[in-house]
Amino acid sequence: MATAAVAREMFYNDCAPEVQDWAVAHLRPQCRRPLVEVTPLREWPDVPVGLVNASEDRCIPPAVAEHNAWRLFRRRPDFIRGGHLPFLSEPDLVADSLMRAAEEAWMEKMA
Repeated sequence: MATAAVAREMFYNDCAPEVQDWAVAHLRPQCRRPLVEVTPLREWPDVPVGLVNASEDRCIPPAVAEHNAWRLFRRRPDFIRGGHLPFLSEPDLVADSLMRAAEEAWMEKMA
């Protein structure tokens, strides 16, 4: 588990101090399994996909996020301002991005 100082710098760097305090107090160890286990899927299900990434993410650099999005889904992510956890620092931007993704998925389905 990350120390409080590392978490503030890596995960919550763009959050207000009181949000950082709250988030650090709720840190828990992360399971490594999702990072190392290979999926049994041979292909992704045929469902609409929308991807949101933050442009100032210190954990997953935008170039890596874009590469993986294209490799896995043949889509470019919607980049919004923010760090690793923009739902804490930029909730309105996250909501707007999710609405755009839902609207695009709906339009693709109707086409």
